[in-house]
Amino acid sequence: MVYPSFYFLLARDADSGRYLLTNASDCAREDARTVEVPDTVAEQLKRIVIEEDMLSYRRDYEPMFTVYDGTSWTLHIRFQDSDRSVYSSGYVARPSGHGLERLRELCQTAWSEFAETKNN
Repeated sequence: MVYPSFYFLLARDADSGRYLLTNASDCAREDARTVEVPDTVAEQLKRIVIEEDMLSYRRDYEPMFTVYDGTSWTLHIRFQDSDRSVYSSGYVARPSGHGLERLRELCQTAWSEFAETKNN
């Protein structure tokens, strides 16, 4: 079975209000690890979504020509207490701007910092 090489989930625990970052990269979802992160991670994510206008991403991105071997991506962001969300995916094509890269960097940085802290 092939697992996504990059798969993060940031969620707010309804009972405690804490933000939890789950890393399911290169593994089954049930084998993923989760760490608590500060509210600032969610604030940074929201800022990236706004700055990169990610709520206006199209549902699907595909190349203009046939490609048999390429990479795909999926993004789903839903904010608490909001009816706005984004669900977008693509194969070999992506929206303009740097939103996807910035979110990837945010997740990787937060994971490196807070997973390491948890292990020490």
